[in-house]
Amino acid sequence: MRGLVAIAVLVGCAGLSAAQEKYESKEGRYSVKFPDKPSTVTKKANDADVVTALTKKGDAAYLVTYSDLPAATVKNAKAKDLLVKGETALVARQKAKLLDSKDVEVGKHPGRLVLAEQENGHLRVLIVLAGNRVYQVVATGPKGVVSGPEGDAFFESFTVAK
Repeated sequence: MRGLVAIAVLVGCAGLSAAQEKYESKEGRYSVKFPDKPSTVTKKANDADVVTALTKKGDAAYLVTYSDLPAATVKNAKAKDLLVKGETALVARQKAKLLDSKDVEVGKHPGRLVLAEQENGHLRVLIVLAGNRVYQVVATGPKGVVSGPEGDAFFESFTVAK
């Protein structure tokens, strides 16, 4: 019986991986496996282009945004300070309650992993600084999805191109 359960779990996980589509952004210099094909949009914010790739699956949304900071901003600040500032602004903008955050690395790039609670679910964000480019890898939705195997697979698949 245990063997059958283990096989069912493995088959379910394999199906989850197969359902994800690898998305590569040549302009954004990143790749990630979205649960479904994303749509993209570019908007202006503070004189910078913010490019977003987004897909929804059930009650969850998955997105990656990137924009370039002015070179002087990055040169005159510590990476950790910029990441914490980004985290603080994001949590405030989303009107979320911070549950956890920690420093991480994505390849050789510094990052910050954030988990917050919103009125309508959870918010998990990976903020990465690669040179003067800032990436935000985001999943929103029910806690079990955002912090479960599907959310983990999404975040673990994110890479910055060399």
